[in-house]
Amino acid sequence: MNSSFAVIFDLDGVIVQTTEFHFKAWCEFFAERNISFTFEQFIKTFGSRNHDILKQYIDPNISIEDSVKLSDEKESLFRDYARGKIEPVDGAVDLIHCLGRAGIKMGLATSTPRKNLDLIFEELKIGEFFLATICADDVINGKPDPEIFLKCAYKLNMAPEACVVVEDSPQGIEAARRAKMASVAYTTTNPRKKLLAADAIVNGPTELNVEFLQELVKNNTAQKNMFCGM
Repeated sequence: MNSSFAVIFDLDGVIVQTTEFHFKAWCEFFAERNISFTFEQFIKTFGSRNHDILKQYIDPNISIEDSVKLSDEKESLFRDYARGKIEPVDGAVDLIHCLGRAGIKMGLATSTPRKNLDLIFEELKIGEFFLATICADDVINGKPDPEIFLKCAYKLNMAPEACVVVEDSPQGIEAARRAKMASVAYTTTNPRKKLLAADAIVNGPTELNVEFLQELVKNNTAQKNMFCGM
């Protein structure tokens, strides 16, 4: 196992394209409560925990107990829509296999619940490649808080500076920055102009390889060392 650096992936928009199913689930969930929910509003929630979304649209003072119950309802709708229809982002599975053959440690840090991740792993057969998986169930603070990435690095037994995060949302890129990790953003979900804080921006997985990711980590480490020496 190559332990010189690790890659931490987001899930939705990075490995799988489940935007349609999440949007349908939220629309049905909110429609039952006579709340309108547009695609523009939906896009702004990317990277956020359900608890934060429910605070915004249902009740700013919602209890954790009620939040969990409502979140379970929405995610059950998502799984009903997604089951048997999950497709990977073009090139994502090939990239994961490539990194696996090279012995690169991989982790997954996602705002999605564990049951959703289990469904996706079952359908795409990629769970064996990830040495660490951190989901919404495992953290208190959602992105852009760095908690989810720091916990993933800890489980990988890697220093944050030795990790590169693959993301598709501004919240995720900011979380990586706060975690002192290198980052690369896909334009699969958001336009390039919203991802400028990333260390690199690419169209998707087909533009990445081991050398590219390793170079991002090296540059990030060099920058951190330079600032420490000033």
